[in-house]
Amino acid sequence: MSRNIQRLTLSLLFAGAMLAACGQLPQPFQPEEKSGNALLQLRDRAGIVVQPVASDAPASGTALAEAMAERLRDLDIPTTTSGGNRGSQRLAGRAAVRPLPGGREEIILYWELRDPDGRRAGFHSQRHEQAAGNWAAGSPGLLAELADTAAPALAAMAQDPPVKAAPIPGFPDARLVILPLSGAPGDAAKSLPRALQAELAAAKLPVADQIGNGDLLILGDVAVGPAEGGLQAVSIRWSLVSASDDRQLGEIAQQNLVPAGSLDGPWGPVAEEVARAAASGLADLLGAAGKL
Repeated sequence: MSRNIQRLTLSLLFAGAMLAACGQLPQPFQPEEKSGNALLQLRDRAGIVVQPVASDAPASGTALAEAMAERLRDLDIPTTTSGGNRGSQRLAGRAAVRPLPGGREEIILYWELRDPDGRRAGFHSQRHEQAAGNWAAGSPGLLAELADTAAPALAAMAQDPPVKAAPIPGFPDARLVILPLSGAPGDAAKSLPRALQAELAAAKLPVADQIGNGDLLILGDVAVGPAEGGLQAVSIRWSLVSASDDRQLGEIAQQNLVPAGSLDGPWGPVAEEVARAAASGLADLLGAAGKL
């Protein structure tokens, strides 16, 4: 049966106080106190040991393990590529390369997390198309992108208890796929989708990297206004769209004033706070859309 879904708009402020008429400028998007995302902290802090990725290019496999360990540490997961202890989990990877026409190739990665007793605790796969030879050459950009893409899912698997996604009411077979951002300054094109994916997964919403016909797409657009009096207006609009027929199911908007140029480099914790607020708004939007 066809569904007639009307557009729903929800306005959100960035996490953190808006500027007062006078007084000291607050740190943009920051909450009052935060101790880190509890879903990204291991209970016993025993950590993960990342083993070299099995591949026909051993040097690339070792370098990818190092890149993955670094990215997981960025997500507050204690991670190393050596040592560990009897309570450590083990992350093993396997890479395969498939030639493609036009001087391209596809790398297929399989990640398996095992608990201290050797039992499988999680499995994740990813695919990435690139110029032929990048994997064999150990391209730092490629390795960083592979680690960035997979780390949020691997971090979620490392938690105790594991996070299990639930079907979206009204869209039982759909997953959420975050598309690349447009207009994003600094590193927001990477850091914001990555942070939002982690927040949606923590909220037990199904997320995916590849688009399926029944999935729901999240499109983000960042707009930065001109500097005025040392400040800039920043707004982010997230749209929820059905992949099957391009219907827009709704949108949310975030906005705030920030010191001019403060978001031209790494967003760091700002991306996490923006993603946390956006995930809450998107969850409400999904709930409303599912009832229409």
